[in-house]
Amino acid sequence: MDLRSIRDSGRKLDFGFQAIATGFRGITSFCFRLGLLLLFIWYVYESALTLWTHHRVLAVTLVLAAAAVLLIFVVLVLVRYQEFENATLEAKEEKSSFLPFLLLNLPFVAAVELADLWCGHRFTSWLLGLTQDLLRWIVRRFS
Repeated sequence: MDLRSIRDSGRKLDFGFQAIATGFRGITSFCFRLGLLLLFIWYVYESALTLWTHHRVLAVTLVLAAAAVLLIFVVLVLVRYQEFENATLEAKEEKSSFLPFLLLNLPFVAAVELADLWCGHRFTSWLLGLTQDLLRWIVRRFS
């Protein structure tokens, strides 16, 4: 085997690794956004269960608002899917950010912190309790 064939093999491997890296970036981006959307649904579920015992009207309002957000999300996905079929290759490139998906979960994190600060409420459900513990750790760590 001469030096040229080794160099060509290295270039082919590098080209393959670049394709894997490009595909991996798209897959991880999609999985991260899907995870944040599922986290939003989990927050709604646990918050509604927590509120149901004492504030049923608020729990129903929360579920209806979350259903409206999810319905809007589904409609936007379907519209974008229809546009994707007729789009150019450059338009099919992924350009969205994580910010809207992070902002979906922010009200629940803020509500947990406010309930802890104002009322001293201790959450016993798994996700809300974990959120409260993490927020308490952050406050202790940085204060």
